Amino acid sequence: MEKSIIDKVIANTATTKEASEVASWFATDEGQDYLAHRFDDDAAKLQDEEVNLYKASGIHSARMKSRLQHQIRRRFLKARVQLIAAILLPLVILSGITWFAGNRLDLFGKTEYATLRVPLGEKTNLILQDGTSVQINSGSAITYPKHFGLFSRKVSFSGEAYFSVSKEPSRPFVISLGDVDIKVTGTKFNVKAYSDEPTVIVALEEGKVSLIDKGKHVYPLQPRQSLIYNKVSGRCVISRIDEMEAFTAWRSNSLNFNRVPLGEILKVIERQYNVVFTAEDSSCLRYRFTISTGSTQVSEILHELERVSNIRFRQVAGNRYKVYSK
Repeated sequence: MEKSIIDKVIANTATTKEASEVASWFATDEGQDYLAHRFDDDAAKLQDEEVNLYKASGIHSARMKSRLQHQIRRRFLKARVQLIAAILLPLVILSGITWFAGNRLDLFGKTEYATLRVPLGEKTNLILQDGTSVQINSGSAITYPKHFGLFSRKVSFSGEAYFSVSKEPSRPFVISLGDVDIKVTGTKFNVKAYSDEPTVIVALEEGKVSLIDKGKHVYPLQPRQSLIYNKVSGRCVISRIDEMEAFTAWRSNSLNFNRVPLGEILKVIERQYNVVFTAEDSSCLRYRFTISTGSTQVSEILHELERVSNIRFRQVAGNRYKVYSK
């Protein structure tokens, strides 16, 4: 890498292409050696300046020496900060990669991501690098960095999960749901945002969260409030939560529905128990049911639904069931 191009980047006079080239070079062993030597040279200059200034002063008191050393070190620290800023800011401004300095713990390394997919019929727990715990429901997926950045923590998610976010006000936690984001500082909440469903549902148990849509509209939630956001219409409804269990029953392998259409109930059962329902008459899927059960067997759950309605279920093959009206 030509020294003239590096100097242009540090002086904030480089082009976008030059800044990008220098950014890539700084990620190499040669580039990092250059930075290390640059800092070593500054340290050597500090020592020379300290000695020369002390000699020139003609004053040999310990108090005066300490004061001079303090002033020199302040100038040295300021110069080092300016050097780092001169390297990073052109990359941010010229290259447009505003995440470069803020979103990485390793300024010049590559962030590694991992994706966890939870199959139908299963659940799992995940502990992130910052201590945040995530209990993930069936048919969900989360993509997360193995190491969070200096100033932000961001994951991508689809499905349903209960988040217990480690509190760090200076480093917000952001969950990207595709169309919308959820911004968190430290809290416990349930989010349901399956990609094949038109709504995002957030239920806040404690702390503070905000949903931010594509139009940058912000919808803040207070504890014991729920939010339903329609991804199609953009309509958002915030309500008071009477029972948190209505949103988190899945965590204890329970089902809790209050006047919910049968079609939605069966979709939940399909995910949690890896079964498939086919209705002979789709009109029956609009019937609403109120049911709360801790049964873990599909056959028992379906029997409870049959007891309170004229709906019947017939197992036709393996995990497949027919739904019909009596």
